[in-house]
Amino acid sequence: MTNERHLERLLKLRRMRMTLSENALLLQNGVRRQAESGVHAAVQDIARHDDMRRAQEQAAIDQMALQPVSSQALAQEREFMDALARKADDLKQAEQSAKDLLAAETQRQQEKHREHHRRLREHDKILLLAQQRLEQRHREAAMQSELEEEEQSALRSTSGLRRRAGK
Repeated sequence: MTNERHLERLLKLRRMRMTLSENALLLQNGVRRQAESGVHAAVQDIARHDDMRRAQEQAAIDQMALQPVSSQALAQEREFMDALARKADDLKQAEQSAKDLLAAETQRQQEKHREHHRRLREHDKILLLAQQRLEQRHREAAMQSELEEEEQSALRSTSGLRRRAGK
């Protein structure tokens, strides 16, 4: 009976661990989706910035084509374009960071997935063991019942023979 209680307790603990494992996997899936959204947002930011930079460059070129430009205006325009280039570099760096984060979260997700499947296999093994033990107990109980019936039958037939012999 002690083994049965230990097995029941083990099954209960395994169920709790399975629930924790499932929750961790779901949480990690959410974190990975957020990282994926971060990469998508970074790519969109870069595209918007590139479009804006091209439009600014074209507007500056068009303006310069219409009239002579002072060296001071040219220097200001160069500073503005340099600032846009630095911003583009920052956005590309942010995109790379987002991609690195996505790769790390994808790896964590795969690890959680493997861990969850390992726990599932362990849980299945314990369930199989519990089922085998239950079947063994049923067989033992059936054999015990059959043995008791045989003993009762033998006792009845022995006592019936004694009564007949005594007459």
